[in-house]
Amino acid sequence: MSPDGRRLCWLAPSENDQPYAIKTYDLKADRTEELGIQWPGEEDITWGDCGWADGDTLVVWGYSVSSAVQWRRDTPKALHILRVNYKDRTVQREGSSRRFAKWRISPDCRYAFASGPEDGAQPGVHFLDLRTGRTQYIGGEERPAWTADARVALRISRFYGQEQWLCRFDVEKAAETPVLKIREDEELVAASPRGRFAILCDRTRGSLRPLSLVNVATGQRQRLPGSVLSSISLVWRHASVLGPWVSTFTPDGRKFMLWSPTPRQLFGLQLYSIPEGWLK
Repeated sequence: MSPDGRRLCWLAPSENDQPYAIKTYDLKADRTEELGIQWPGEEDITWGDCGWADGDTLVVWGYSVSSAVQWRRDTPKALHILRVNYKDRTVQREGSSRRFAKWRISPDCRYAFASGPEDGAQPGVHFLDLRTGRTQYIGGEERPAWTADARVALRISRFYGQEQWLCRFDVEKAAETPVLKIREDEELVAASPRGRFAILCDRTRGSLRPLSLVNVATGQRQRLPGSVLSSISLVWRHASVLGPWVSTFTPDGRKFMLWSPTPRQLFGLQLYSIPEGWLK
């Protein structure tokens, strides 16, 4: 959905020789529209999905692998992005020619974290500015959690004698600051739209992984009832598929939903609220 809440967009099968058709739906006007664009000529790109970078710009992203290898989930792949102007249909192409096995793209598709480079050099996490092509090795936890405006990401890194910290990563400076010391057995699941709150997962109980809500500024914690099975499948290779279901915050950051399967309700969604005292 567009940031103003007015339009939806999605990829649909094309009726001509184009890879896909980009469809939009205007909720206010009750109108569906197809955006005709000039797609890249390469046939080896697998286009995945589309979304809104802002009220006037759609983004379509996909991946390609080396012609010498077979596509698998962990195969290093190059990222391709089409930035489409909704009004005049002009297309700007961005992305990275360097292939990585795992990608985590920002909501506006301007930045990305990636790991598992094809050349095997520095196998940890890299930060990429997709507008300029700049790539920087940063190490640390693989799975970041982006804020809604994509200016900041929360992620886990080691500081001060290899202690595990929840860190705030500034994309403009390409640098991170430790903000909260956490336990060795915890991993990051999600962040609120402005990064004030985080959801952490306890890995000590095998597949039964309870979740906790954390106030990043104060360190206050609250166990989320009924969420003991929420993150059974939450690993990087599923993050792009399960991410929206695992945690979705309201735009004001006061409420969020979790996919919380139980033996009786496999696909149950639960609604939680941020404690009132934390919102001051």
